[in-house]
Amino acid sequence: MVETKSPRIPFTGERFVPGEGGARIAYEHLHRYWLARQVASGMKVLDLGCGEGYGSAGLAEVAQSVLGLDLSAEAIEHARKVYPRPNLHYEVGDCRHTPCADGEFDLVVCFELIEHVNDQEQLLHEVKRVLGPRGVLVVSSPDKKFYSDEPRYENPFHAKELYLDEFKALLERHFEEVIIFGQKGCVGSLLIQEGRDNSGQDGQVGFVEVENREGFFKVRDGAPGYGSKYAIAVCSKAPVQAPLKRFMAGIWNDASESLLQEVEAHNTWLKSQIEGLNTQIGHLLKEMSQFQDWQKWAQGELGNREQELTRIKDVLAQEGRILQERDLLIQTHIAQLQELKDTVHILKRFEESVKGSFFWRFYRRLIRSF
Repeated sequence: MVETKSPRIPFTGERFVPGEGGARIAYEHLHRYWLARQVASGMKVLDLGCGEGYGSAGLAEVAQSVLGLDLSAEAIEHARKVYPRPNLHYEVGDCRHTPCADGEFDLVVCFELIEHVNDQEQLLHEVKRVLGPRGVLVVSSPDKKFYSDEPRYENPFHAKELYLDEFKALLERHFEEVIIFGQKGCVGSLLIQEGRDNSGQDGQVGFVEVENREGFFKVRDGAPGYGSKYAIAVCSKAPVQAPLKRFMAGIWNDASESLLQEVEAHNTWLKSQIEGLNTQIGHLLKEMSQFQDWQKWAQGELGNREQELTRIKDVLAQEGRILQERDLLIQTHIAQLQELKDTVHILKRFEESVKGSFFWRFYRRLIRSF
């Protein structure tokens, strides 16, 4: 498969961007294109919803020609710059109304697109129109039960998700033969025979399912029993050839163990975070101990201050009583002083009345005559 060159377009979750979003999503998308690549040799291929162009470029390595079509002008501009090949072209267009001629293509690839379209019937009408008489459609769709319902997840970019039976019924209304494959990421071990072609062309692949139940492993022979997150369908106007059926089933092995590296890196990060948190907890516990010591001192100091406050209140209360007694004494002296003033005033008036009387004037003359 083709390697992605920089620069990358932003990863928003609407479309897959190689190198972004983690290894698991890369496994899912690259595996689908690898399967389509097995039957694309020498064919004219239409890649609907080609996104940033990595899948079309991989198909173009073996196909006669490839046209990548996407509604995003940004994605198409990026694809033209990053994946230039003489037999590869990218165009902006609506998958429901393509600019392609009737019967122009041998293979139409439509991965993770149908759930983004409300008018899915029109999409399949268009696919059927551009396919030749023996043309093949390879299309994928998330199974709503395992993609959305069980994990309680809602993808904001999906317009209409389908359950597996709905997906199959939709395809069977348009194509004579429909073969459904399930796809789901798995964790396990790969066992192959040395010196033998293990590509799946000359033998069968054995499946052993292992389920971990609280440390006890239950082993079952046969195909995996868990529900597939994605459905991959091979559809044709005519019966699908046997080699195509054989190629579609396969195992995608990441020799670089990217997902394991992601998990280990995440675990390393988690350990560092835990160590950092433990260090912070140690500091917090030390600070808490210091705070508790300070709290004890503060409580003791508060008790002392409360005792001092009580003493001061008692002193103030006593001084208040003394002041009240002094005020009462002052009021008594003021009243006595007022009585003296009143007496003096009376005496003065009496004096004035005496001095103005006949007897006083007579007395004064009598005194002067002596």
